Amino acid sequence: MRPVIGICCSSQLLKNDQYDPFPINYSPRGFSQAVQLAGGLPLLIPISPEQDAADYIHLLDGLILAG
Repeated sequence: MRPVIGICCSSQLLKNDQYDPFPINYSPRGFSQAVQLAGGLPLLIPISPEQDAADYIHLLDGLILAG
């Protein structure tokens, strides 16, 4: 089983001429590609309430604090 590596996301309000602005979570693709190339399974972690942190930590074998 591949190690699961969490990657912290950023948040931004996406503005588009066709749609009303809406919030997105994102991380530069290079982080997830590097995890995959190293044999891991990347898991993007959105900005979440503090109480969710313990649940995420139980899922992960490692964590990248991008930014």
